[in-house]
Amino acid sequence: MGWCGILCVVGNAALSDESAEIATFSPIVRGIVEENVEATEEEHYRLRTRLATFTDALGVYGSEMIPWHCFPVFYLAIASAVFPIVDISVWDIIRNNWMSMISVVSILVLTFTGLDRFIPLFRLPDVKLKKEAKAAK
Repeated sequence: MGWCGILCVVGNAALSDESAEIATFSPIVRGIVEENVEATEEEHYRLRTRLATFTDALGVYGSEMIPWHCFPVFYLAIASAVFPIVDISVWDIIRNNWMSMISVVSILVLTFTGLDRFIPLFRLPDVKLKKEAKAAK
């Protein structure tokens, strides 16, 4: 799950658009999970919901952290038009976007450390990889 997050952030940087990242990587991650995870239908549903939320959050909030993304430039153009007296740069927007920084870092840190299991409805369900399930038989 943590590497899925890293893939989403890297994909967001490569594609420079959160919608493209969500539309590209979400089906890839979902396909990998569907092919390699053995679980009940309820656990599959929880896992799909977690993955969708995860890739969407990292796509949207991760897009605001990347300097060459189109949204900081868009916001800068609007801010310059509305407040022509104030000199605002792209770096000001990126540097002060605390919500995206906290969201992306906390999602990745909580997932890599396993502390995500303490957040209600965010923990991973109890599933097995298909290779592990076959080896156990």
